Amino acid sequence: MTKRAACHSASIPRRSPGKSSGHAPHSRPSPLGKRPDSDPLYDLTLWTKLDFAINGDGTIEGISVFRSSGNAEFDAAALAAVLQGEPYPEPPAQVLSGDGRLHLRWSLHRDHSQCGSWNAEPFILPDPREPAQQRDPGQAPSP
Repeated sequence: MTKRAACHSASIPRRSPGKSSGHAPHSRPSPLGKRPDSDPLYDLTLWTKLDFAINGDGTIEGISVFRSSGNAEFDAAALAAVLQGEPYPEPPAQVLSGDGRLHLRWSLHRDHSQCGSWNAEPFILPDPREPAQQRDPGQAPSP
């Protein structure tokens, strides 16, 4: 899947230990301002997983935090980064759910893995227009 969202790290400050510049070489300065080295956003173990769908026109539908990083500011920056990527390319037909959307969970990390497409987990939901399989009330549920 091609990803046009700016990595969440673009809106979260980067700093190497011992550096006082507020941003790493070759990165753009943080829009969040100067923060001390002890700021929780510099914790490279932070990661969050978002749950959302992409409509056929590339817009986001129903985005939410599926797994919080424990840092609300980091989670909010991850949500904003995904929304800033709109519109996304039209999803391929073979990964669309019954509702015509691409559903996925995407992990966004503060460390070197950041927000690559390898952290995206697409999944297909059943077609909501098809009736659910009925089972005989006397029949035991299948495993």
